[in-house]
Amino acid sequence: TSEIFNNTPGSFSCANSPKCANPNRQGFRGPTHEQNFTDYDTVFQKYAGCGGIDWRILKAVAFKESRFDEASVNCCGFRGLFQMNAAYCGQANLARFNNFSAGSCNKENLTNIDVNVAAAAINLGKYASTVKRKCPNIDTQRLVALLYLAHNSGPGSLNGTNRSRGVLSRVGCNGDIVAGAAA
Repeated sequence: TSEIFNNTPGSFSCANSPKCANPNRQGFRGPTHEQNFTDYDTVFQKYAGCGGIDWRILKAVAFKESRFDEASVNCCGFRGLFQMNAAYCGQANLARFNNFSAGSCNKENLTNIDVNVAAAAINLGKYASTVKRKCPNIDTQRLVALLYLAHNSGPGSLNGTNRSRGVLSRVGCNGDIVAGAAA
């Protein structure tokens, strides 16, 4: 379903993002904002449109990654709400937006909430587009699981790299092993 690309609009404008064009889109069904409010919900809503995803996906991934600890740094040096490094942040190309500079993704800025959430939203949106191209009728639960996989293992985990076949090649859109696929 296409509901994963919908979002609750925030005050931030991703000026160069066509996915922010329709502020009246509705998000996927789930707990209401009031039932599970966190201090970060407005930030997730603010940047969700940059990736064209529902803000609650950002919330779920941030909770799993850091338990909403924006200052979190793990033993490998991954930082912030989404436990990212500079390379992951850099994939989002934040400098194309007026709010960010070319140096936004340096190590010191990775715990900056705006940098961390915007980069995660953009990257998760790219991963969602990859999955939707291969599996246009994928259900929301499977899509979210694949987004989390790509967030943790990189985009090559979806389509594969030169060395391995990605999960979308080995496992069908419905989670069934594809005939003839190497494990």
